[in-house]
Amino acid sequence: MCEEFSGWANAPTWSMHLWLSNDQTMYSQAREVAQHGPEPLRDWVEATLLLEPAFAVGSIANDLAYWSFERVDWDEVAEALTED
Repeated sequence: MCEEFSGWANAPTWSMHLWLSNDQTMYSQAREVAQHGPEPLRDWVEATLLLEPAFAVGSIANDLAYWSFERVDWDEVAEALTED
């Protein structure tokens, strides 16, 4: 179960926003995609980050990444990225 974490819906949501907003290039790209809503943001993150070789299918990194990925509140992340 994922419970509220640092004011966010859960730890995976907090972590996703942190990673997307911690680098100016990543933040700019994520913010642009988030303008189109949470689903395009989710799809972009999956295509951009989860297809890295480190997350090869059948690895522990893949299992953990997808466990967290599926628990992200994408509405909350997209809203936070487009607030300004």
